Amino acid sequence: DVVVVYDNPLASQQSVRLLRPEPDIRVAAVCLNVGETLHAVRQVLPAVLVLELASSYPTGSALLRSIALEYPELCVVVVSSHANEVDVFRWTGAAGFVVDDLAARYLATCIRNVQQGASWIEYTTQQRRMSTPAGGIPTAR
Repeated sequence: DVVVVYDNPLASQQSVRLLRPEPDIRVAAVCLNVGETLHAVRQVLPAVLVLELASSYPTGSALLRSIALEYPELCVVVVSSHANEVDVFRWTGAAGFVVDDLAARYLATCIRNVQQGASWIEYTTQQRRMSTPAGGIPTAR
């Protein structure tokens, strides 16, 4: 089960449409704010939380920290329109990152990988995909 969290209802519905045909991924709840998200996570106990980081970034990062404390086993995939939020993604503790213009191609793949214990970053159309064991995303040197 997956809980999808966007502050834009149209964007959340787009992600639901992307995931609906995937036989192994079920969207159990769609949330638009922190309260709905915390309620849905408590009710559904999803395997993956798909969270948009947008202009409401401080709220999103606070939600991630709160979720991580209460549900440390919950895998989080961050979707964002800004590739420079990869740094934000790294310190939030999320297991996956997909820039939103690539979500149509990689969101389901990212969800599957993080659910299996890998980290997944997809932020460019070039071959810069990264998959590592959970708990460690290598820093660029």
